[in-house]
Amino acid sequence: GGTLTLRAYRTTLRGDTAMAVEVEDTGGGIPVVVMRNIFNPFFTTKEEGTGLGLSISHRIIELHRGEITVENLEKGARFTLVLPVHGQAPPFRLTNAGALDKVSSVFHGAVAQLGERCVRNA
Repeated sequence: GGTLTLRAYRTTLRGDTAMAVEVEDTGGGIPVVVMRNIFNPFFTTKEEGTGLGLSISHRIIELHRGEITVENLEKGARFTLVLPVHGQAPPFRLTNAGALDKVSSVFHGAVAQLGERCVRNA
């Protein structure tokens, strides 16, 4: 077993206040060929995987005007998620927009609350 480290901190994104969350492990890292495709839909290294988890996460984060990055470290890898703390979530224009708007609102609110807690505790 390795070590999983989570960090949350206040930062900026395109000049606006944002919240960053890092997830870092001490595993073997991510091979370069995988790294190039990691956010592509249906790309998977798992026999039973769908390859949708990271691509959907990437899209949701983009819809909230955020960023997600991944990098290899000396030991392991780090995913960094950065989302704006203030501002409006973008509107959704899909068939079940009412449910998606509610999810978007809850997600955006949770990120804002997390950001406020970390700022207060900083």
